[in-house]
Amino acid sequence: MLKDFHLSFQAKVIIPVVALLVFFLAIIVWLVNGRITDQFEGETRQTLRTAEAVFRNSFEIRTRNLILRYQSVANEPRFKAVALLSDPKTMIVQLNELLHEIGQEAKAMIFTIENNVMLAGARRDANLNLREFHTGSSFAISQASQGKPAADNIVVNGSLFTAISVPVIVNDALSGVLTIGELIGPTAAQELKLLTRAEIVFLASHQVALSTVKNPDSFPELVRIYNRQSGQTNRKIEGVSAGEEHFLCLAGNFPVSSGRIGYLLLSSYENALQRKQETQRTLMLISLAGILFSSLLIWVLIRKITRPLRELRDSAEAVGRGDFSRRVEVASRDECGELAAVFNQMTENLKTSQSEVQQAMQSLKDTQAQLIQTEKLSAMGKFVAGIAHELNNPLTGVIGFSQMLQESGISEKQENLLIRIVGSAERCRKIVQSLLSFSRRYRPERKPVDVNELLESALEILNHELTTSNLQVLSNLSRDLPEIMMDPHQIRQVFLNIISNTIQATEENQDGGKLQISTQLMKDQVRIRFQDNGVGISPEDLPNIFNPFFTTKPVGSGTGLGLSLAYGIVREHGGSITAESEPGQGATFTIELPAVQIGKQTEDFPAPEPQELSQTLPSAQKKILVIDDEESILELIREALATRGFKVDTAGDGDSALELAGNNFYDLVVCDWKIPGKGGQKIYEQLRQIKPQAVERFLFITGDVLSQNAEQFLRNEAKICLLKPFSVDEFRSTIEKMLTN
Repeated sequence: MLKDFHLSFQAKVIIPVVALLVFFLAIIVWLVNGRITDQFEGETRQTLRTAEAVFRNSFEIRTRNLILRYQSVANEPRFKAVALLSDPKTMIVQLNELLHEIGQEAKAMIFTIENNVMLAGARRDANLNLREFHTGSSFAISQASQGKPAADNIVVNGSLFTAISVPVIVNDALSGVLTIGELIGPTAAQELKLLTRAEIVFLASHQVALSTVKNPDSFPELVRIYNRQSGQTNRKIEGVSAGEEHFLCLAGNFPVSSGRIGYLLLSSYENALQRKQETQRTLMLISLAGILFSSLLIWVLIRKITRPLRELRDSAEAVGRGDFSRRVEVASRDECGELAAVFNQMTENLKTSQSEVQQAMQSLKDTQAQLIQTEKLSAMGKFVAGIAHELNNPLTGVIGFSQMLQESGISEKQENLLIRIVGSAERCRKIVQSLLSFSRRYRPERKPVDVNELLESALEILNHELTTSNLQVLSNLSRDLPEIMMDPHQIRQVFLNIISNTIQATEENQDGGKLQISTQLMKDQVRIRFQDNGVGISPEDLPNIFNPFFTTKPVGSGTGLGLSLAYGIVREHGGSITAESEPGQGATFTIELPAVQIGKQTEDFPAPEPQELSQTLPSAQKKILVIDDEESILELIREALATRGFKVDTAGDGDSALELAGNNFYDLVVCDWKIPGKGGQKIYEQLRQIKPQAVERFLFITGDVLSQNAEQFLRNEAKICLLKPFSVDEFRSTIEKMLTN
């Protein structure tokens, strides 16, 4: 899963940076929040300490004021007179009058005499228990009994009172103690609140007795705080909520004799808390804005930094799709610029390599096409050679016997018929020779030749056809061409074939046919180009025009061997021939032949030249052995020689031939090259072993093509091979020459 998780480079940079910024922001917020909290808590503690001091001081002032106030009451003569009477009823009346005169907060008033005995009392509230008030005021009464006023805070019926006891001195003697219970009520609490600027909660017997806090739901929590802190020396300031308002509170106890009265001072920090929260929000907003701005700035910087990388990525993808023209701008001299330069160089190298590969592929395709064409021609050549061999023997008989008949004294009509037979046979022989030429079994006769002269000679040969077909020939022949090592007859045949095709291709051109012939030296190649304005070649026919027997001409107008023969000849000379054409736009044939290479001239096997017929063959007493598996050939040669006075023996196979040659003397042996069982070469070698003089005059005949080994054998033995089909005169002439020599 982690391997499949993909993060862009920008994300890899921005995420850690933003995380780091958030981390620092959290640290800053935490530190600032702590500082603010410590600051306002410190301020609040100080406020509470101050408030407590004010509270205590105010409470003491209040107590002292009450003592002074009620001390004057006790010193009034009227009250002293009543105290001196020690009459409870009179004192009760006096206390009730005083109670109504001194104010609403004075709730109870008692007069005690010696031994803290309450003589009389008065109360403003009927529910107030004077006995309980007297009991709670015992500490202050006992203090006042010693001659000095005293005060104490007490709880009576759940209410808080400040009990002020004032001694009543009459005639320099203590006559009793006057104790007034001043209620600590909401008015006093509000006054203290104004002085201390803090909420005040009074607690008695661990219960809330009086409070300026408006929300009573917070009282249980306040009691728990008081209970935790009231007994401790080191008091702590704790936080507490009262409704929606937050306070810090400090607990304390009144220095009273009962020890059951305490207080809580609550200082609200709601405003400070709100300021703190506003400060936090402001800090957060500023920090978030800073993070966003920093992230945006980093993103822009990263985009700028990674722009060369993105361009490099896009270019790499384009190169992957084969677009090697893509380049990356080198905008800087840093690592990105160096990477862009290296990438551009790599792309240029790839483009060069691609071009080389394409050229190599095209070369391979061309070579493959040539190999395929060569294989086609080779296969067709073998097939044609076999057919030619099978046709040469009967053609030899047809030609030979026809000539024999002509010599036998026939009528003129029969003579004309025989001439037609011989002419047809000769035509067949030329066709067979063309097939053999196509098979390329004849080795070309190589010699340095001027291509321009060869072209002019071909045009001269076709001059009549060019004139009658109204084909205009435009020549642009380079005069700086080197000679080419070639067989001039074969190359001329190539030129004749192409020009003949042009004549046929331009016959239907109403504007007249045109043929442009040019020669040009291209490095080490001589280029010959034939460009006509004929009907052209269709795209589907163009790849097949060099195939054997392929023709677009009407039936009977061509054999389909002309261009195939041209292809084979040019390839045999180490050159190439190509064709370009579009229908209706004419055709262009281009031949490229290697320039002359002196020293590579082929030493060809010398074919026998036709000899003129001798009128006096040396036939008297001459014996000739003829070896051939074709009965018609044996009969033809026997008749042709016998009519000239030769004695002829024939053999249809090698064994009988060797037997005849071994037992008889022959002036000449005529042997077919290809004999079933034993070939002509084997018969020759065996005969040479048993009768060496018998092979001195040895004539080979063949209707087949000769291999290189056969040609080499004939060349080494200096023997002549007469090719079928031959005429009777040609055969007799060869025999005469051999017997004469």
